[in-house]
Amino acid sequence: RAQQEHKVDALNIWDVAEEFLLELISVPHFKLRLEVWDFANAFMERFGAISQADMELSSGCTAVLTSGRVRHLLGLALYAGNFLNGGTSRGRADGFAIDALAQLKTVKMSSQPGTLIDFITEQMERRYPGELAEVFEQHGEAE
Repeated sequence: RAQQEHKVDALNIWDVAEEFLLELISVPHFKLRLEVWDFANAFMERFGAISQADMELSSGCTAVLTSGRVRHLLGLALYAGNFLNGGTSRGRADGFAIDALAQLKTVKMSSQPGTLIDFITEQMERRYPGELAEVFEQHGEAE
């Protein structure tokens, strides 16, 4: 459109930058081609990141499903939740939603400073000595 609206002759000529842009604009599906080129160039990096995240998620799921130490820790969280909700419709639960774990840090202890997480870790160490440390060792479940 710029070429049609502006007269180009010996006195009025396009600069190199304008001519370059006019040539780019004339390429069919230029924007789509740039997007495909960007996708192709970034594919391996994005695939690697997604693949790594998939492996970590799979490893985490395996740890949750097979680890006795994680089972003990989650069991203590369930036990504490059932105790706190005793006498209500939420007490005596057989399980809990995974997002409930995030709420453990918001429940404060009344007898001493700390949260429900602190209490659960103390109980874990009391009932299953050393297991919590093993969870966080190299090649442990937390890795």
